[in-house]
Amino acid sequence: MPEKVPPIGMDYSLRRTWPHSSHRENDYVVRFRRHSVGRMYLATLPNGNRWRWAIFINEKVNAVASVPTAGYAPNLEVAIHDFQISFEKMRRTQRFLAD
Repeated sequence: MPEKVPPIGMDYSLRRTWPHSSHRENDYVVRFRRHSVGRMYLATLPNGNRWRWAIFINEKVNAVASVPTAGYAPNLEVAIHDFQISFEKMRRTQRFLAD
């Protein structure tokens, strides 16, 4: 059973990566407005399941020194929070996808 997807803010949304696949229920593309900007999925690790989040780095989004572009979290809510903190720092530093 997939975790309930919490609301993550006006400009952000989560979309199932494979909407018609029951074995990938906990795998999401993160969207900022209409742009796919990252991914979150439930990863199986030796010490248990954790949510993996990652920001897509490409020609529009460059890595910023000291700002994490990926990480693990104990639950989806923390993964969303960590993702948003990093993405907003990158977005404001680089002025991409400006308001």
